[in-house]
Amino acid sequence: GNAKQEIVILASDRWRRGKMASHGWLVNRKSDREVDLKLDGTGVVSDVEVQRRSAKLVEVMSTLSIAPRSPLWITVDCAERGFGDQGMAALCEALVAIRRPKMFPRLLFYRLRLTDASMPHIAKVLQVYEGGVTELHLSHNAITNEGARHLIVKEVIEQYPIPVKAGLYKPLWLRLEQCSVNKRLNLPEWMYTPEKARMKPQPDCPALQVPHLDLAVPRENAHERRPRETRAPLPQSCPPGHGHVLQLQQSPPQAMRSRGVTPSSAPSSSPCSAAASPALAGPAAAVQVSNVISPAAAVPARDSPTLPSYPPG
Repeated sequence: GNAKQEIVILASDRWRRGKMASHGWLVNRKSDREVDLKLDGTGVVSDVEVQRRSAKLVEVMSTLSIAPRSPLWITVDCAERGFGDQGMAALCEALVAIRRPKMFPRLLFYRLRLTDASMPHIAKVLQVYEGGVTELHLSHNAITNEGARHLIVKEVIEQYPIPVKAGLYKPLWLRLEQCSVNKRLNLPEWMYTPEKARMKPQPDCPALQVPHLDLAVPRENAHERRPRETRAPLPQSCPPGHGHVLQLQQSPPQAMRSRGVTPSSAPSSSPCSAAASPALAGPAAAVQVSNVISPAAAVPARDSPTLPSYPPG
């Protein structure tokens, strides 16, 4: 009896911190609130194998013995393992199954064989976690504009930006470079920023940060900005990333005065558009305004070189 009890204690101490392989997953428990999950092994993993391991993910999470009300930051790393859409569908179902309150995943799905068929399953994960997903890395996959549109539906966009602390927010870090996503995606300026450096928490930021990609197309009436909308103050007892209801607090003139700009001095034109896409009309309008400047507007135009003229012949 005493020997058995000692074994249980040693096993629980090991799970509190350290690495352990379980059902095809390498679990690295960095602390009581931070866990890394990675597909065990190296090289390409087949879709069938990913389906088998995904079915065991609920059992793997149950062994962590995390308090129900304790926040958990979890990284799911399946990058560079070569599986495709069928494996991703099974993995997304498992991520939905292990979802719990105050759980904030970081999803690393780059350099796989994903196509547009995987995007509805990933979009469902974003919706289920209600703004808890802090990073979604999908670069180096066969994703087109059609697939990317599944990730920017109103049910997803209205969950972001993420409240970090009282009055400070961060956008969803969305990586889509080296895919077939281009300007024809036509995102409005208020929704995203293409800044390469990850944004620090700030009072005013867009819903998405898609580095290295300028997806906005200049339109007319670009000077018309959306009303500034903020989420309710973040309670001190909630961890960073906890979702809140959007509330309209300031009209456009008041929002400009809060940033030190008077309505009369507001710019009359902008290279970026503030018009929302038709798919995001209605409730999707409850998203914060960004102060994003298009890279095309930030880089000064260069004079074309003058070629020398030569006599005929």
